[in-house]
Amino acid sequence: MIHVFLAKKGGNDCAIASRALLEDPERPDQSWVIWIDLDHPTEEEEELALQWLGFLHPLTVEDIRMPKRLGDTATHLPKVEDFEEYTFVVTNPLREANISDSGDFRLSQLSCVLTDRVLLTWHYHPVVGVDALKMQVTRHGAMVGRGPDHLLQKVIDESVEGYIPVIDKIEDDLDNLEETIFHRPEPRTLERLMSYKRGIQNLRRTMQHERDTVSRLIRGESRRISETDTTQFRDVHDHLLRYLEVLETNREMISDLVQIYLACDSQRLNEVMRVLTGLSTIVLPMGLITGIYGMNVKMPETEWDYGYPMVLLMLAVIAVGGYFFLRWRKWL
Repeated sequence: MIHVFLAKKGGNDCAIASRALLEDPERPDQSWVIWIDLDHPTEEEEELALQWLGFLHPLTVEDIRMPKRLGDTATHLPKVEDFEEYTFVVTNPLREANISDSGDFRLSQLSCVLTDRVLLTWHYHPVVGVDALKMQVTRHGAMVGRGPDHLLQKVIDESVEGYIPVIDKIEDDLDNLEETIFHRPEPRTLERLMSYKRGIQNLRRTMQHERDTVSRLIRGESRRISETDTTQFRDVHDHLLRYLEVLETNREMISDLVQIYLACDSQRLNEVMRVLTGLSTIVLPMGLITGIYGMNVKMPETEWDYGYPMVLLMLAVIAVGGYFFLRWRKWL
């Protein structure tokens, strides 16, 4: 699907157009700022957008189409490339602002082509940041009129803000897992911890690449980013740094929780072994006595009428005395 937003440069009103704008041989003049969003486009819509731009490098097109060419989960790592006629930016926002109980989340690829008056965003899955920005544009049309570089900054900013619910959920889940470890540790808890560790590592790797991408935009590697929006990109960079610090803290917390889990599991095993050892200590002399009297030989007590009750009494005294002795020594 193709969504088109356009406004006069510096204007306060934004118009919403359709693909007919790309099919019209008469193009808007240079005074218009145009944002074209390709949301899971068809083959025909892709070709229409490529023909309308007319100058994308074949390698750029190949990178854009990577999720479609290699499969649903394939995404290009975040990067920025500056060409003579456009700047190409790739980010990896989340498809949805959520993370599963197993610590898994799904990333998407958002490809952005920035020219002097056009911003093209291209994605094959719903992107939280783009959808949120399209809703803002309909209410605040002046956002488009401020230029395509400002729109790019807003797109990246919104996609980065989409990480917040996931990071918050990770922190809440780790707090709950900490309580679980102390009260009822079980093997499934360790499996969830390791799943979260893998998820955090993947998310950190993606955010580190996005941080490097934003850093290159801040350094002025693209002449199409104005000084004002360079300042705004610094704010996005600060957000990424803060989120990376939180993820690093969570990763260290998972390592600590794994150690606590192993310690609690070892302590629980020691408790079980202590109880079993205490029971064995009580039962061992009882087994010795019953073994002696179970031998097929004649013994004086066997001729006594009270021999059998005497043996039972001895067993009871040993059991009770052994139990209280172990409790007195605090071994049980």
